[in-house]
Amino acid sequence: MADEGEEETEQPWRPSDDDISDALSGLAKTEDGASVVFTKLTLKGAEGRRLGELKCPVTLLENVRHLDVSNNKFITNINESVVHMDLLLSLNAMGNRIDAFDVPTKLEFLQTIDLSHNKLTSWNGIECPHLRYLNLSKNELSSVSGLDQNPELQTLLLADNKPLTSCQGLGLTSVRELTLTNCGLESLEGLGSLVLPTLDLSDNALKDLKGLNTTGVLKKLKLDGNPIESLDAIDALVEVGLTDLTLPEIPEAPADLRVQVIAKLSTKKDDKDKPIITLGVLNGAPVTPEEIEQVCAAGNQ
Repeated sequence: MADEGEEETEQPWRPSDDDISDALSGLAKTEDGASVVFTKLTLKGAEGRRLGELKCPVTLLENVRHLDVSNNKFITNINESVVHMDLLLSLNAMGNRIDAFDVPTKLEFLQTIDLSHNKLTSWNGIECPHLRYLNLSKNELSSVSGLDQNPELQTLLLADNKPLTSCQGLGLTSVRELTLTNCGLESLEGLGSLVLPTLDLSDNALKDLKGLNTTGVLKKLKLDGNPIESLDAIDALVEVGLTDLTLPEIPEAPADLRVQVIAKLSTKKDDKDKPIITLGVLNGAPVTPEEIEQVCAAGNQ
């Protein structure tokens, strides 16, 4: 994308009929098989070619299945065009200035949405029963709701939305990838239903871990860059069975911090009354045999 100096001088691009024709591709037969239509519309932004608005004949939009209008920094609203795309499968509108995306109609076939690098301040959801991929990272979101309208959602990307302090509404059981780094999160309440093997919560405002799913599915957790002040916060992870944990710097941490953390997460014992140690990596370094010995020795005292 252009720098701020270019933004002040660059004029919106108004594509000609020839430009629109060149942007069309993906021939496919119509439903009745009587003719063919173009199903892909690509109007990517580039220096000197950035859309001021998305305006195309409705008859053209009706057949579009893949829409790419990425990096057109002048676009502020594409709702009126998208609403005519009943057959839409994928939408890429990253790198614009879109501040709202509210489509009142059901998009039956839409599976992927990329609205990253925009100006969205809230997400109220859209009815897409087959949506699998939603990228809302690098916006200005303070709230996310309506995800229950996307029961097949598997990838939810929300990183770098600094005002997003709450996780309410994000705990979908269908989600297999979730990014929440650098969002200013203050609480994990709302994530109790997640069944993710990996979760990166780096660079937030978390002081404790209440609300996190402790069913044992989560294996890798990153917490660096959070103001966790005490090892007591780790008590919420006792039943999880983590194999890889990254912690932030904890004020006045004891010299044997690593051993204490491993011990806290190894309260279960085997049939020989020895601690069951699942944690294999702590703060990027493997758990050593010496640390395991110390934990076992402390457990026998």
